[in-house]
Amino acid sequence: MPELREVYASYLLVKTFFQKHIHASWKVEGIWADGTDKEANNAPGSSRVAQGHVYELEPTHKVKRGCRKSQNSVWPPKFGSKPGTPADLSVVTALRLESVHTTARALVLNFGAMFLSLQYLTHTAPQFYTKDVWTDSICNVTKTVRGFRVAVAFAFKDYVLSFNSIDLVFHPTWALKREDLPHQHIDVVDNYMMFLLGVAYWVIENMAKSRKRLAVLAIRQANLVWPGVGSYTISEIFFLAGLSTSLTEKELVDSPSRLARLCEALYEYAVLSRENIWEFIRPAIRGGMLAPTQAQRVAYADWLFVFAKERVWVSKRMTSLLQNYQKKIAEYAQNLDIPWQLAGANLHDVFEPTFLARTLKRAGNLGHLIFGRTEWTTMVDRYNRNFPADQHILVSAGEDPLTKMFRERGLLDKETSLATEIYAPIFLSDREMKGSWQRTRMFYSEKQLWTLTPDLPTNCEGRSTSKMYEITGVERTDSLFQSIIDTNRVSIGPLEYCGNGVAVKRQARGENM
Repeated sequence: MPELREVYASYLLVKTFFQKHIHASWKVEGIWADGTDKEANNAPGSSRVAQGHVYELEPTHKVKRGCRKSQNSVWPPKFGSKPGTPADLSVVTALRLESVHTTARALVLNFGAMFLSLQYLTHTAPQFYTKDVWTDSICNVTKTVRGFRVAVAFAFKDYVLSFNSIDLVFHPTWALKREDLPHQHIDVVDNYMMFLLGVAYWVIENMAKSRKRLAVLAIRQANLVWPGVGSYTISEIFFLAGLSTSLTEKELVDSPSRLARLCEALYEYAVLSRENIWEFIRPAIRGGMLAPTQAQRVAYADWLFVFAKERVWVSKRMTSLLQNYQKKIAEYAQNLDIPWQLAGANLHDVFEPTFLARTLKRAGNLGHLIFGRTEWTTMVDRYNRNFPADQHILVSAGEDPLTKMFRERGLLDKETSLATEIYAPIFLSDREMKGSWQRTRMFYSEKQLWTLTPDLPTNCEGRSTSKMYEITGVERTDSLFQSIIDTNRVSIGPLEYCGNGVAVKRQARGENM
C-alpha cells in the first residue's frame, strides 16, 4: 500500500511540472506500457512486448492491472474497440490533461473526457521525460536493462508522463466523473471532521470484537479509515502521539487521550508532508526529472522522526518519561509470575506535545481529549497569558465526532496516561527539543516497527494475540536508513522511486545534470 507522504510527493511532482508548462500541448497522443512476463511470452516473437520493450497500447488491447481479484483496464474503456475491428489510435486525442488531484492513496488525473485514478499498490512513481529522452533511454532500452517497468505512460507533443514501477502492481481506474471513482479516501487535512467521523464509526463497529490484536496492525489493515498509513508511517505517527507499539487495539480505542493523540499526529504528519516536503524534493529535480544524488537521498533521514533511525533527539522531559517507563517495565519483568494490568499501573506514555504544536494550536483541536478538559483549559489559560489575542489557543466545544463517541460511551473522564504536570510550558523551543540523543528500538510484526519504548512483558494482562519480537544486532544495523542508502539498496521516502534519473557531473562546469 502506498504511504501518504509518497503519494503527496508524486502529486506535487506532477502538479508542479504541469503548471510550469501549462502552455504546452497536453493532448494525449498515445498510451504506452510494458508487458508482464506472461504477456511477453504469449506475444508474437517479433513484437515489442515479446522483446521486452515498452509498446503503444491499442483500443483492442485488453491489458489489465491491479490485484489478482480486482483488475481494471489500462486503456480507457470509453475508447475501446472490439477485437477484429480496425484499431483507431487517434481516439485517445480526445483526452487532454486538464488538472491533477490527489487522495491519501491515489493520484487522480483529469483528462477532460475521463478521470483516471492511479493507486500505487507497491512502489510506482511518476517521471516526466522529453520526447528525446523517452525515445532514446526508455523506448529503445529493454525493461531488463532499464531496471524498471513502465506501468503506464501518456505521450504528449513535447513530453511523456511515465509511471514507473518495479513490478507493474498498480491499480488504474477510469471514470467519466471524478465522483464516480471508487475509494474516495477522505483527506485528513482537507476534511478532518469527516476523518474523525470515520474513525468513530470504525471504533463502534469493532466494539463487539476482542480487539486484542496490536493497534498498529489494526490501523494498517483499516486503510479506508486510516488512508496512507502504511508500514513506516505507522511508526512515525505512534512516535508523535507518544504511543507504545505494544498497545492493543482495545487499549488504544478505549482511551480518549490515546486515540485523540493518534488522530492529531496523523493530521500533523499529513500537513508536514503536503506543505513542507516539496522544499526537500525540489532540489533533486533536474531538467524536469527526479534525479537525486546520494547525499540528497541520505538527507531524507532528517525528515523521519523515528523509523529506521539509530538515534533521535528528544526533550529532557521526554527523556525523563522514557527513563521512568523503562525502569517500571524492567521492574515488572523481574517477576513474570506476578500478573499486572496496564490500566492503573501509573505508567505514563512517553509523549511530547511539542511534536503536535501546529495541530494543537489550531481551532478545533482535540486538546480536551488528550489532556482532559479541565487540565487543557488550565494549560491554555496559562499559555495565552504570554501571547496576543490573535495567537491564542482555543479550547474546543467538544462537538467533534470523536468527542461525541466517547461521551456516548461514558469514557470522557477516563485517565489520560499522561504526566500532565510536566507540560509547562506546553511547547518547547527547537533547542529544548534536543535535550538528549536516545537510541531507537526495532520490532517486527508483519512489518518493521520503530519506537523508543520497550515491549510490555508477558505478565502484563490483556496482551495482544499478535506476534511481535525485537530485532537487534546486525539485522537491526542493516535495517537502518543510513545502512540501506550506503549499500545502494532502495529505502523509504519520496526520493527512493524506481526509474529515477542519475545526477552526474558535467566536466566543463562541474554542475549536476
